[in-house]
Amino acid sequence: MWFWLGLQAGTLFGVGFVTWLTDQTLYEIGAVCPYCIVVWIATIPLFWYTTPHNVRHGVIPLPARWRPATELARGIFRTFFGTFPGHGPTTSAGSAHGGPLAPGSSQESSMRSRVLCGMAAAVALLVTGCGSGGSAESGDAGATAANGGASSAAAAPVKVTDCAGKETVFDSAPKKIVTSNASSLEMLLKLGAGDRVIGTGFPPGKGTLPADVADAGAKVPVLGDMVIPKEKLLGSGADLYVETFADMGGMGGGMGTAPTAQEYQAAGIKRVFLHSTACAATAPTTVRDLTGVEGDIKSLGQVTGTSAKADALVADMEKKVGAVKTALAGVAADKRPGYFFFDFDAGTKQPMAVGNRQVANAVITLAGARNVFGDVDGDFKPVSWEDVVARNPDWIQLGVRNRGSDAENKKAFDDAEKFLREFPATKGLKAVQEGHFVRIGSEVTTIAGTRNADTVQQIAHTLFPDQVKDAQ
Repeated sequence: MWFWLGLQAGTLFGVGFVTWLTDQTLYEIGAVCPYCIVVWIATIPLFWYTTPHNVRHGVIPLPARWRPATELARGIFRTFFGTFPGHGPTTSAGSAHGGPLAPGSSQESSMRSRVLCGMAAAVALLVTGCGSGGSAESGDAGATAANGGASSAAAAPVKVTDCAGKETVFDSAPKKIVTSNASSLEMLLKLGAGDRVIGTGFPPGKGTLPADVADAGAKVPVLGDMVIPKEKLLGSGADLYVETFADMGGMGGGMGTAPTAQEYQAAGIKRVFLHSTACAATAPTTVRDLTGVEGDIKSLGQVTGTSAKADALVADMEKKVGAVKTALAGVAADKRPGYFFFDFDAGTKQPMAVGNRQVANAVITLAGARNVFGDVDGDFKPVSWEDVVARNPDWIQLGVRNRGSDAENKKAFDDAEKFLREFPATKGLKAVQEGHFVRIGSEVTTIAGTRNADTVQQIAHTLFPDQVKDAQ
């Protein structure tokens, strides 16, 4: 009897466990383990075989009124799975048509060996099949974000790191997300996770988001016109906060200070930092390509369970950039023009240069140009107009933020160009004299996103129209 009681307890636990696994697989992880399915298929029938058997033979005592139900379950089992030892037709007394199998009989021994073999097979499948879900193949999203490595299918747990290397583990995909600004919002919309975004800071202005996600982006509640106030962020009900830039230490003005790590934890909010922007100022090496941005996209894909879409977005970016590289392969390094990103909206009294850790440095480099401030370590750095004149760029990008309409954007570009043509320190620059201005907005150049690859194409087409024929 101890054997059947033990088997009953084991199969009961097994059914509960596979039920939980099924829920996690279908509604949380979003990925199916084929070997686990085999275990599910084996465990559930084993439970429905064992339970009626134990009731029928008195191992589990039940009132008589319950016995018809167990006979019904036994009949259903036999309909689907045929006869098993102890249930087939026999003429021997005390077997299928009589009481329980005699202790020590050959029938009981055979039954035990078959059940034990079945249990061993199920356990082996469980260990070898489901055990692989937590292996290295599930991917470390923090490492992916840092080096742009290949992404695997979404699986739990997923690990991400902040700029200091501290890990955060996601056992399931987040359900309520807040973004720090329009860039991370756009990434999530592109990944197909926009329906989980419950708020954003630095909201996208009219015309900022691409047409395919603009309507969805406009529906996202605005929690802050700039940085989200601390109380509003902590009380948002979010389980994930995506930070495009480094933790701001203070939120400025009358909005108070930024939440502490303990306050985030108490509110149940985990954080993901976009390494290509949030960690740019302290990046160890010069940024010359978009692998950091691509790593951020893959990282968000893993965390949100949208890895397949993330891989597709990255593949499209790599295709566009690859085409530019191929077209410019014959351009020698000394033939690449000097390029200055003029951040018009940052002010004209003192220009702001993009350094060699900024996404724009990678965009400029991939487009076949040479960032004239590429020797400046860091992301952004105030410089003087004398510095700009000394480097005398061949091309100047008029970096203005999207104003919401073509007419307003044109006016902003016109104003930036007019300043450079009239300002005494810049009107003699080579780029100004030759009218070498690039009219591409700031957001798609200096902030990480899928459209960085489009900007590479556009700049390359402007600088090398004979080599790069196609541009978005």
